[in-house]
Amino acid sequence: MLLDRMNAVRAAARFVFRNHPEIAHEATSAYERRKRAAARRAKAKGAAAPEVPAAPLLVG
Repeated sequence: MLLDRMNAVRAAARFVFRNHPEIAHEATSAYERRKRAAARRAKAKGAAAPEVPAAPLLVG
């Protein structure tokens, strides 16, 4: 449930700050940005399924 809400807030932030990419960048996760970029590249290529980059490992 939390993930759904975070995604909704991030999507709203991308929309609200669409004319201010530096602010929108701060409100989005790096993983989701890479995932959307991969989907755009796959769509431009005409591929059936986008290649999604792996999530980074968190060591700590």
